[in-house]
Amino acid sequence: MCNHVSRVAQTCFLHLHRLRSVRRQFGRDVSAKLVSALILSRLDYCNVVLADLLASTLASLQRVLHATVRLVLDPKPHDYVTPALQELHWLPIAQRIEYKLSTGTQSPHQSYT
Repeated sequence: MCNHVSRVAQTCFLHLHRLRSVRRQFGRDVSAKLVSALILSRLDYCNVVLADLLASTLASLQRVLHATVRLVLDPKPHDYVTPALQELHWLPIAQRIEYKLSTGTQSPHQSYT
């Protein structure tokens, strides 16, 4: 599973790099929708199989989520990401997996406000 997690993170970072160059042209709402389609969908797809993995294995996916928050909200470099996650109504990776397991749903992302 480590190889799978690495490939998912690598693909997400590639998409984030591409989105970063055009995010100012689209604005926050469109950027959030693109992120949902290209990044969050990859993080959430079949993440139930990641439930028993070590936190160190999931750390690369959490870094992707943090980079995604920074892309959408564009906080200052030294700002904490946790309040931004709460503002977007996004759960950290471990909690996203728990949420999906507890509800039995396939798509736990929250709507953007």
